Amino acid sequence: MSGSYDHTVKLWDRRQAHSATTSFDHGCPVEAICLLPNGSLLASAGGHEIRIWDLLAGKLLTIMSPHNKTITSLGLASNGTRLVSASLDRQVI
Repeated sequence: MSGSYDHTVKLWDRRQAHSATTSFDHGCPVEAICLLPNGSLLASAGGHEIRIWDLLAGKLLTIMSPHNKTITSLGLASNGTRLVSASLDRQVI
């Protein structure tokens, strides 16, 4: 998996190193990505938005805008049940 300033989130197959198997358009530069515990959902962060992608269906599930400035980090809470984000607005949500 990779997120890029070209606005894309890409999934790679190690057996096919030269091309991504799946690509999603986040809509702005991607600052962080996080694979969720079930393995079939991926969160991407960029701009003021967090987008949740269904990797199996290959589609966008939801968009959240919890911050007022660029989101720079994503992670999981220690118990793995909550997505945590940090932003240039100095908030961790």
